[in-house]
Amino acid sequence: MSKNLIKIGLIQAKAGENVEENLERTAGFVKQAARKGAEIVCLQELFAYRYFAQIKDDKFFELAESVPGRLSRFLSECAAANRVVLIGGSIYERAAGGKFYNTSLIYDSSGALAGTYRKMHIPHDPNYYEQYYFSPGDLGYVQVKTGKTIVAPLICYDQWYPEAARVNAIQGAQVIFYPTAIGWFKELRRDEPFSAKRWENAMRAHASLNGIFVAAVNRVIRTSFDEPNHTPGPGLPHACGMGAAGRDLALLAPQRSDLARRHAYRRRTHVR
Repeated sequence: MSKNLIKIGLIQAKAGENVEENLERTAGFVKQAARKGAEIVCLQELFAYRYFAQIKDDKFFELAESVPGRLSRFLSECAAANRVVLIGGSIYERAAGGKFYNTSLIYDSSGALAGTYRKMHIPHDPNYYEQYYFSPGDLGYVQVKTGKTIVAPLICYDQWYPEAARVNAIQGAQVIFYPTAIGWFKELRRDEPFSAKRWENAMRAHASLNGIFVAAVNRVIRTSFDEPNHTPGPGLPHACGMGAAGRDLALLAPQRSDLARRHAYRRRTHVR
């Protein structure tokens, strides 16, 4: 088997109330990643907005949009302008039949839509009322050939289900990306003080047991509506990469949690 060196970028951008400002900030980081040699770039889950599923409020259904739409055009233009494969974190999709999904769109370096994945595993816990907003995905698991490798997106809570990674690996995925919006709040600190380590270990296990590479990118900054939800808490990495042997390739954290950061780093993968 031949070996290819692939440089990827994991982007975490502060999301505020103004979507246009969020998009401008994200576009700037995609451009920086591409200039530093990134060939594949991944954004965080629900990258265009503050994480709204902390509370139940019908006003947030107004954020949902169809595909094609403003956010899908934004992602396409970013991919084409920077000549990168762009795993667009996820968006809040309004689909036919009154269904709403947490959807990851993948664009190739020409800006063409190469794959669509709808998050399958939907949590419903305090500070994560996602079942109020999202239906379980109905498209199955998706793998996309990028030229040098085969990538697959899974979204946040999917990480706790080993069969999701396994099915993707069986179907040919060589790198799984997990755009994520996991949070950290006082009850979690009290009841599950080792949750950050569990998060890392889940990624490590997926990589090791399937002989693939895994990269995860989490949201940043403190967000609150009615309840505080601080992301991340002590010890929770903002982004990470795991090698096929389960070895840490990178555990990445910005120096200041109130600043968006962009990270690109090298991976060595085998192409079949």
